[in-house]
Amino acid sequence: MQRGSCFLISMAQSTTPRDQSPPLSNPQEAGLPQRPAIVRIWRIASSTWLGVGLLTALSIAYGILSIIDNFYSGPKSTLPSVGSVYGHWSVVVLTFAFCLNLLFATVRIPISWDRAGAWCSHLGLMFLVVGSVAFWRMRTEGQCLFLRATDGGWSRVNRFFLSKDVMTCYVSASARILPDSSAKTEFASPASMDPVDINVPVKGAPPGVSIKASRLYPRTELTDHWYDDEVGLVPAVEVQISHGEQTALITMCESSPETCAIRLPECVVSFETREAMSQERIDEINARTPPRSQPSLESFSIHYRGRGQPVLVVRDSSGRLHRRSFTPGQIVSTASGEHPSSVRLIRTMNRARRGFKLKVPPETQRDPKQGAIELTITSGSQELKRIVPYYPYLAGGATTIRLPSGRRFYVAFSNSNEELPEPISITRHEFKTAPGSSMVEDYICDLEIGSGVRVRKETVKLNAPVSLGRYRLTQSTWRPKNPDRPDYSDPGAIILGVADRPGILLIFVGGIAVCLGFPYAFYIKPLILKRKSRRAVS
Repeated sequence: MQRGSCFLISMAQSTTPRDQSPPLSNPQEAGLPQRPAIVRIWRIASSTWLGVGLLTALSIAYGILSIIDNFYSGPKSTLPSVGSVYGHWSVVVLTFAFCLNLLFATVRIPISWDRAGAWCSHLGLMFLVVGSVAFWRMRTEGQCLFLRATDGGWSRVNRFFLSKDVMTCYVSASARILPDSSAKTEFASPASMDPVDINVPVKGAPPGVSIKASRLYPRTELTDHWYDDEVGLVPAVEVQISHGEQTALITMCESSPETCAIRLPECVVSFETREAMSQERIDEINARTPPRSQPSLESFSIHYRGRGQPVLVVRDSSGRLHRRSFTPGQIVSTASGEHPSSVRLIRTMNRARRGFKLKVPPETQRDPKQGAIELTITSGSQELKRIVPYYPYLAGGATTIRLPSGRRFYVAFSNSNEELPEPISITRHEFKTAPGSSMVEDYICDLEIGSGVRVRKETVKLNAPVSLGRYRLTQSTWRPKNPDRPDYSDPGAIILGVADRPGILLIFVGGIAVCLGFPYAFYIKPLILKRKSRRAVS
């Protein structure tokens, strides 16, 4: 009995619940060593729950930013722009934290054959995430503009213009070297329609001249306007040119090459800053020039040097010259032609200056998307304000700034540009449609890349890019000559996309590692553990 009672007592004592023992206030009272703070931080930073939480937060951030990027129509000054969701600061912070958690968790895993799948998967995920962020944050993306020449050929391009929310102001003493000039100043493009005061000194100003970008207009409506004031130094005439039922007001000036000569279907109107031809000189030329048997193109030549009234020299279809006085309101017409052309003088300008009238559209009007910058120019005691239009590809030319002293320089405003590894030219283009349909099948351009003896031929198509150094060329835009009656088989401009791919090697390596790591962890690891257990049993 004594032995039995002792056994029952011992059993009862051994089965006494633990929660009946006095609680421990902390590990130190129980005599257990307390973990250092750095160990507790390490366990939290490498925990699986933290990794799952960060991955969930990343997914939510991607979803919210993508929705905002695609459906939000208001100002995006503090929101991601198109294609920049992966580069948003919140995504970068969460990605960095997730990569650190993966790294700490991976280091805690012992290195062995049965753990190889976890190592491979974790490292692959880190490579994928880091490569994706590097791709979107460090990517260089832009466009090359090819314009159709008058002879039907294409311009040769050695630069491309970056696609980013930055506007660049160029200043140079020559309009020809503007894109290549190192004197360029960049401005962040605001998302708002309202003008923004920036007051930033502009690089490249001539000696003794100060230029400041005083105001930036991200969306404007600009119209050409000519002034006749003390700053202008070039004579000009404003004329009305008519051909059939078409009429246009044009200011003709030698400093503006696009208005020096206007070619119509049946005649040419030109402007020259020179002394008017005398009647004796005209008679002498006519006496030496025999009449033409075949009708030739008629022409109006306006001679004006800023003094008195301009003189109009008309050449008829037989090649003979006629001198006409040209007073405001006078109309001079051609003698022949199916649709006779005429020129009417509106006014003369002795000291002409070309400028722009600016109108800021309301916030609700999203178009036009024309930008402009207001420059404040100080030369001595003189202060001038000029509006410079924004052309994304500098295709609109430069604005001439004339000072009262007669000095002039050129200013242009566009996207920033970078040099291509080699110059490019288009030798052939083809607009391809599906057989028996007007549906677009392909846009094809044959390219010549390089110069001199190192010229290679490539063909760029839809979804078939061409490599150029670290860049890749793709089909971007195909613009017809006449937007009102688009004929895509005869384009007036072609735009090729240019982009590099930073981080793409990390993305490839990470994708391969994940594709190998997960099958290894789910299929190879159980086989290895089963083999180990068999060895342990034997």
